Amino acid sequence: MRGYLAHLWCLFICFAISMSAWAQLRPDSAMAVELTRLNDVKDLAGDSMLLRDPVRLKVALTNLHADMEIKGSDSMRRIQIMKYVLAQEELHQEYAGPVLVKGNILYELDKRNADSAIALYRLAQQKHVTPYFDAYYNMGCIELERKHYEVAKRYLLTALAIQPRSMRANFNLAAAYMGMEESDMAIKYFRIVDEIEEGNAASQYKIGLIYGKQLHDLDSAVYYISRAISLDSTKAHFYEDLCVAYGMGGHYPQAIEVGLQCLRRWPYYGPVIKAVALTYERMDDTKNAEIFNKRYEALGPK
Repeated sequence: MRGYLAHLWCLFICFAISMSAWAQLRPDSAMAVELTRLNDVKDLAGDSMLLRDPVRLKVALTNLHADMEIKGSDSMRRIQIMKYVLAQEELHQEYAGPVLVKGNILYELDKRNADSAIALYRLAQQKHVTPYFDAYYNMGCIELERKHYEVAKRYLLTALAIQPRSMRANFNLAAAYMGMEESDMAIKYFRIVDEIEEGNAASQYKIGLIYGKQLHDLDSAVYYISRAISLDSTKAHFYEDLCVAYGMGGHYPQAIEVGLQCLRRWPYYGPVIKAVALTYERMDDTKNAEIFNKRYEALGPK
């Protein structure tokens, strides 16, 4: 009897330690995570059997993304998460999820790990029984960030063949086409983003940039960037590009109005201060041009 009680006490201690370790490693805002492979489990913290079963926990990790795990984390916590993922991968090498998460964390910790992360995403795809959206999407995002637009396009088209209504994949594919200056295709996919999420300010802004910078249609640029601001007025660079579009089109009073509207909210936003100064110069208003040029210089080193 005494041996049985001692055995139970050891089990309780082990379980308490495992719960404590999980509490330290779990994302602060991700207690309830939708799981696609564990339909009977909706809350990681509420299922003690899941926490004690490394195989089921490994399956659950398939659906945890690195950005959710390390967002806002300090370097020590990132190291803890990395060690945890590495341990899970070592224990259960047949699962794709921890391999994918390892790639995410490697890339987040240092962008120079891009090739290593892509190799891990390819390995995750090999381990996955079906085409793995996250693997192709992540590879596309890395190549997009590296400005390898053609390669990014191929990965993102593959991801969209798996999840055609993914807003993020459509958006990044549009960005790849934009980088390649295939304006019509970029606009097409940014409009798909707006269909998926009606009133998407970022897609409207990007369409405006394409019209302004690539198609040299300033009236359309003004229309779409104005629409982006009506949907989200919290982005200073929206105002900056609207100010520039008005100025390049010779609509100087409107450019000044938008610039001053921006500077009332962001008084030290250098690009708009400079744009307003240049607009006053084009209007031959030397007094105001000098005021804003001095204001720009007062900001110090750029």
